[in-house]
Amino acid sequence: MSNLLLWQLVYHLSGLTILGRTEQEPLGSLPIPIRTAVLKTIDLQNPGTIELTLFKESLLFAEGEYEWVDSWGFPKKTVSELIKQEYNHPILHQLSERYSTYQKVAFTLIWQAVNGGKSRLKIADYQPTVAALALAVLDSLALIERVAELYGLPVELPEVDLYLVGSVDEFGVTQLMRYYRGAAFDETASNIDYCQTTVQLVATTELPSDVDFLSVAESLSYKENETNYTFDKLEKFVLPFLDYVGNVPPLQARPVSFGRPTLDYFARRYFLVPELKPEQVELIQKALSNESCLGLLPTGFGKSLIYQLYALLIPRTTLVISPLRALIRDQVHNLSRPGLTCVESISSLDRTQAKKNEKLRLCFQEFRYRLLYITPERLQIKEFYDELKATMQNSPVGALVIDEAHCVSEWGHDFRPAYLQIERLQQALEEASGQPVPIIALTATASEPVRKDILRVLGLTSNSVVQLASSDRPELSLSVHSASEPQDKPVLLADLIQTIVPQVLSISLEELVPTNESPPYSHAGLIFGIYANSHGRSTIGEGVHHIAYELRNRLISDNSIIEVHASSVPDCCPKCGSSVMKDVSNKHCRCLECQEVFQESQTKPLKNWDKLIQQRQDDFQDNQFPLLVATKGYGMGIDKRNIRFVIHHSLSSSLEAYYQEAGRAGRDKQHAHVAMLYHAPHPKCKEEYIDREVDLQPPCVSNDHNFHFWKCPYFKDHLCDYGHQARFIRGHYPGLEEDVKSIMDIYRKLVAGENLTVKGDKQNKKTQLALSRLQQLEIVKEFSIKYHSLYQIEYQVEFDRSWSLPEVADTLKKLLVQKDVNENYAKTQINQILVPFFSQSLENWRERALAKALYLIIGRIYETVPRMRYQMLQNQLDYARSHEEGTCRRVVLRSIFDSIDHLKTGNYKCNFCDVCIPDLQFNNEKATVLQQDAQVDEIPAQLSTLLQGFEQIALQEVLQFAIERGAVAGMFALVTNRLERDPTNLAALFLAGALARERQRETRAFDYLRFGFNEGIKQGLSPDNLLLFYEEGVLLQPKEAFEWLTQVGGYWDTEEGLKFLIQEAAQRFGTDSTHYRVLIVRWLLGRFNEVSDDCAAFKPTIEVIKNGFERLS
Repeated sequence: MSNLLLWQLVYHLSGLTILGRTEQEPLGSLPIPIRTAVLKTIDLQNPGTIELTLFKESLLFAEGEYEWVDSWGFPKKTVSELIKQEYNHPILHQLSERYSTYQKVAFTLIWQAVNGGKSRLKIADYQPTVAALALAVLDSLALIERVAELYGLPVELPEVDLYLVGSVDEFGVTQLMRYYRGAAFDETASNIDYCQTTVQLVATTELPSDVDFLSVAESLSYKENETNYTFDKLEKFVLPFLDYVGNVPPLQARPVSFGRPTLDYFARRYFLVPELKPEQVELIQKALSNESCLGLLPTGFGKSLIYQLYALLIPRTTLVISPLRALIRDQVHNLSRPGLTCVESISSLDRTQAKKNEKLRLCFQEFRYRLLYITPERLQIKEFYDELKATMQNSPVGALVIDEAHCVSEWGHDFRPAYLQIERLQQALEEASGQPVPIIALTATASEPVRKDILRVLGLTSNSVVQLASSDRPELSLSVHSASEPQDKPVLLADLIQTIVPQVLSISLEELVPTNESPPYSHAGLIFGIYANSHGRSTIGEGVHHIAYELRNRLISDNSIIEVHASSVPDCCPKCGSSVMKDVSNKHCRCLECQEVFQESQTKPLKNWDKLIQQRQDDFQDNQFPLLVATKGYGMGIDKRNIRFVIHHSLSSSLEAYYQEAGRAGRDKQHAHVAMLYHAPHPKCKEEYIDREVDLQPPCVSNDHNFHFWKCPYFKDHLCDYGHQARFIRGHYPGLEEDVKSIMDIYRKLVAGENLTVKGDKQNKKTQLALSRLQQLEIVKEFSIKYHSLYQIEYQVEFDRSWSLPEVADTLKKLLVQKDVNENYAKTQINQILVPFFSQSLENWRERALAKALYLIIGRIYETVPRMRYQMLQNQLDYARSHEEGTCRRVVLRSIFDSIDHLKTGNYKCNFCDVCIPDLQFNNEKATVLQQDAQVDEIPAQLSTLLQGFEQIALQEVLQFAIERGAVAGMFALVTNRLERDPTNLAALFLAGALARERQRETRAFDYLRFGFNEGIKQGLSPDNLLLFYEEGVLLQPKEAFEWLTQVGGYWDTEEGLKFLIQEAAQRFGTDSTHYRVLIVRWLLGRFNEVSDDCAAFKPTIEVIKNGFERLS
């Protein structure tokens, strides 16, 4: 049985069921090392015929160097054009068409030799023009060795004599073999992946008499007879082997030995990499061991390679859940670049259920695909879910991959309720297949609470986490450019692309954005806007269509040079079809292209937008145009290697999102520039609102009239960038009352047994979130969706009518504890609101109790998440304004995203940003790493651990360390970023307050400390630790801070506490102060009450004595 298993695995891991010719790669059927040898040979034979991008690197984890072709093409022709022209270079054509046959021949020969117990196998190739058979034999031997090692299967391979008989082609044989082996015929091979089996390469003029196999398939002159094989005979020769291994892969096989050398071998075979990084190896090894894992790795690191390589090593389909169609499209497209044809996706673009079911059948019944990509929302579609489970009984899933895993967590900045169904899916798949299905979760962004939430939702352990310490991208230079008015942005953007970026990169504008050349283009640029389909007075300038329109007018008139990418279908002018229009008045618009004025109702959605966007994305990847203006949906996870600059036209939702989007640039590790345009808040708004409290809404959103009419009381006719993002926050969190009402409306429909059908995306999201909340309280057990049309959705809900208040109370307590509320505090709160209802049984009482429970849990979300979102905006403003304090941009970014290996001081200069080098005349290609960075010290190195608890002495030492080393700015950026995703972290709140005070940001400092003090009470922090917040706060606003301690029923509302407060008031305010006198009165009243109580206690005794005296008398 092990013999059959070995050859089945060899067949399915060889590339025969994995690789193939694609539009991006006509040599896709060749493994990467052979492909590289072929292209180098063609380039040597016909210099200038092809353009090669060759990389050569010294290996870190093995001896020697590795060289590979990263990309290739014909001058000014795309690879797809090459295919259309049927370019017939002999080597290129013969190997790309015939190599898979030669692989099967090599497998058949070795299989026969092993089964026949041969110790030596002799193969002859007569006068070959191309060394296809020799390459296949050498490649197959190495592959069999690695497969046997990977799966722990015994095999004794024969020694091989390879005869190249007669005259052979100098390039197609001699030079091709030299490039593949890394050595001449008579020299020892230096190829890192060369086979270990003894192989004698013999060039001879005479054909040996005792060969086991003679090929004349690539010979131009031969006499056909029964003992030699022409190419036509080869297909028949391999049939016994193919019949033996069959078409069905060994679905139950699992690897048992997967050291780095083996994993690196397969990585080089199928992907354009020299070797794996340690974190990639660790995560792949965990998954191959059937362990679930979470990888926290920076953008551009190579997270996708982890599950892609895993999927090729396991002969089953791996299911990838990815949040965006654009990201899925990019992944599928990029996998076709190295020739991987074993990839498919299912999305809403597959219009019929029959087409989706057919893809599932090909995946799980015909075993055609190793990777199947879907969005999380597809898991909620009943037909898909049922069909998926049904196919699992005969074809188990290899793994469940959660790409961009931060979307799982409500603390994450891209939370998607559909991700909450994943644990249920995993259980169903394991039950159907009868074996474990590991989870591979990956993200670039996850703070401690997000990480904890991911682990909880996906059922993972802390041991499953693999994280990289540093996320710096030293090849990215940075700059920020402020616009006084929104109208200035088009001029600034044009100047950036026309003058500044070419100067920074030392690339001329004509080379960077060629206007007189045809594709493919060598360089690309990406501009991010925040609106997909905007034509309002305040939003049009930040919309992607208008940004592209302004660029065409000011810089490049050729429409084919600049394209737009956005998920929302744009409205179009009824006259000229333009998407660039502006609201004028009374529900009328003006087209900026043709100046036509028309009613809003006359606009028409652009037809076939999904297909158009799909084509644009592919064209951008294939370098068919150089500039793309996109919304953030394009930024997550997209991999295009030659993006030379990224420009943000406005603030992003967070610094984390900004850095992730910026990370699209320079993925080839060459110098790229990242710039931000921003229109700052009005100084008065900043003083009166933004700097006062982290989550204090600016008046453009807090005032309903301003919010409805997009008004700013300071700028009058427009919003600043902060205001635009604040509107997004209010849109997601419209108010506690409104959210609870929406959930209760859904609940009442479920109680009444009404059909739950919604129309439109907005109502769908609202309903989905409401059902998710009820599912969290275990009132809704499960729900799925059924599409009646593209816009009409029916929800099928498993509703527990018999839910009980005690059960809900228990679930509610668990949810609150998960959201960092102290268990005793949570229990007290729940008892106060729910216990009075326990004895009631009528439905209206249950409804009122449920509403109370929802107010508690949704209220906790409103206490924390909006504050977290505003903290994100604050951090972006700090980044944009870092030049005001002379703080290097990289200090802010690296302090946020790095663990503390080196704590940057105030003197740190990266020499690669506009703060360090204001004129942007950089003298280096990468950011400088200064040796005088504050060195690793026991205290800062433990900061990550400190932020998981609240150790008073350690926190004070870290604070003192930051002050002494001049690292206040870096430390402040680090802890405030922690608060972006962990707004209730007490240690981070204390440090943020203390560090903000050091930076003279006193209003914001006090807000951190006040919130931390109140949050500390909820989380059960001890009085001594609470006083740490007070001691910092009292230095800023003594009277208000003192009031924190005087709360009725608080820790200091005791006799001992009152003594402390009297002493504190005397010290802080003096004995003549109102605070001191009021506390003395309280103390005297307490003493009076004690005397009164004593008197009351003696009253019965006095009465007895009095009665006794009366009797005596």
